[in-house]
Amino acid sequence: MNIIAALNKYEPLLGDNFRVQAKIVLAETSNVIQVPVSSLFRGKSSWEVFVIENGRALLRPVVLGMRGIWRAEVTKGLSPGDRVVVHPTNELQDGMRVKTKE
Repeated sequence: MNIIAALNKYEPLLGDNFRVQAKIVLAETSNVIQVPVSSLFRGKSSWEVFVIENGRALLRPVVLGMRGIWRAEVTKGLSPGDRVVVHPTNELQDGMRVKTKE
């Protein structure tokens, strides 16, 4: 992606065709539930995660909002404080006993 930027203040040490690294924020949110993208996987008809309750991994469909490289906003399906399996394997099944690491 090429972006042309103009500086508000003249900087004598900067010349034409300098290369810069920038972080562009497209949106910011607050007070939202976020999960690591690695915890998400496609179910039959929706995105899903495994939530840990009482030592068991429970399959939970979720609806996503904004999504970044590392984290995704969950708009439906999770409550604040829910714990999810960060890297679920193909062997993990709904209701299976799991141990957590802090």
